[in-house]
Amino acid sequence: MPDSTLFTLFLTERGDRLIACDGGRIWELVRERCDLPAEDALAELQALASENEIKMSEDQRGPLFYKDCREEKLISSIAFDVANFASLAANVMISIVLDEIEETEQAKRFNTKAGDYIQTLLRPDQRLMRHHEIQGVPDVKFSAVIESRSKLMIVSYIGGTTVSEFRKNAGDVALNFKDARASSMGALINKTIPILNDDARGYDPSKLAPRLQELRQLAQQPPIIWSHPERLKALMEAA
Repeated sequence: MPDSTLFTLFLTERGDRLIACDGGRIWELVRERCDLPAEDALAELQALASENEIKMSEDQRGPLFYKDCREEKLISSIAFDVANFASLAANVMISIVLDEIEETEQAKRFNTKAGDYIQTLLRPDQRLMRHHEIQGVPDVKFSAVIESRSKLMIVSYIGGTTVSEFRKNAGDVALNFKDARASSMGALINKTIPILNDDARGYDPSKLAPRLQELRQLAQQPPIIWSHPERLKALMEAA
């Protein structure tokens, strides 16, 4: 393991099968040390196990990873494979967490960059408010709110370190836009603009299509792709 954590391997015999199993320890370590949502962490482990020909089952404690054989001479080999998988899984999951920290920093930089770009598009009669709430939508801060002539444009940036996280963030933004239009300020809102950070690691249009379609419907326009900011400029000029 990366920090010399003790790892116990269980060897059992069931009928004519000899089984080397982690006893749930891999999942236990991942949940202790990895801040990824359980769904994402499990998906990563499943993919890694498949790549390394490690089998998976489940009991009341959670997923179990194992390998089996029918010849005693192969016990050392399957035991090595499962132990090696445990070390590999730990290293990969730690790497993902570190990548997530870096992605969080990148998201902060993206928010600043996007806000600065919007600032350059403002007309003299427009005012930009970053990370701003609007009346009637409690506990929600939109990435940007642009005010002009008693009208509001609401902008939300969407990113994510995984497809699952990106999908969730897109869904949250869609519902926030819906709530904003239904709020006491709804009559003042002339545009709701979602901006997709297509540099984010979780951006995969083929896997996000249903959620992005929902976002398009509730935003009442297609999302802006950050690498094509000309649409945002056109929307701002037409406001």
